[in-house]
Amino acid sequence: MPNVQNNNRYVQLTETGLGRLHSARRKYRSTVEDIVGDISTPSVNTIKRALRQEPVFVSTLERIWEYFQRCAEEKRERLPFLIEGEDYLFVSDDLAPVKNGRKAKAEPAAPPAAKGWISQQVPRPNRLFMGRRTSWTSCTPVFSRGQWRWSPIRRR
Repeated sequence: MPNVQNNNRYVQLTETGLGRLHSARRKYRSTVEDIVGDISTPSVNTIKRALRQEPVFVSTLERIWEYFQRCAEEKRERLPFLIEGEDYLFVSDDLAPVKNGRKAKAEPAAPPAAKGWISQQVPRPNRLFMGRRTSWTSCTPVFSRGQWRWSPIRRR
């Protein structure tokens, strides 16, 4: 299990590691969009964060480098693995999750629980939840007399 804990630690590319990453990008003519297009690579923002030498997870850096190793295998070449201490350095957890110039705050304290059992079983409010206004069967689009409108019954 130490490997699982190790994957959740933050690392930062060194100048040598960044140079190796850029040389692999040039050699295999890969853009950030090409890297993101692969199914096993991280998101575009995460890749850009790694290229800016900001802290990323160890597993993120490994997935980016595995993409370049697969590109090398397609051309029947081999890329060596990234070396800890030379290509990347572990970053302390205090410095890692910096966003917008501020350190990430801990989760805010939960609001005081309501008194009744039923109110404790209700999920917390979600800003994305829109609620159910009507059922799906009553929301069929109808185009009649040149106007677009919603109708509870589909007319023909």
